[in-house]
Amino acid sequence: MWPVAVSGKRASLLSSRPGTVFLHVDWNFRAPVRPGDVITGRVEVTEVRSDKPITKLKTTVVRDDGGVAVHGDALCYTMPLPS
Repeated sequence: MWPVAVSGKRASLLSSRPGTVFLHVDWNFRAPVRPGDVITGRVEVTEVRSDKPITKLKTTVVRDDGGVAVHGDALCYTMPLPS
């Protein structure tokens, strides 16, 4: 039996910007991530609302072997950072 990283640990890679809160996520956990795996989070902004600081994102976590571990969409509220 192989230990598998908790799903939240994989997903937390996508939410590291200060002031950003996920309002809704639709993620598919497609492959395991094991201790020692190198993973990379990718986020693409697909829509920005002009009336509120809300964005839609396409999100992916890829393992070092090219396998997709997490894929899906997120809706985020991002507070402005102080200057």
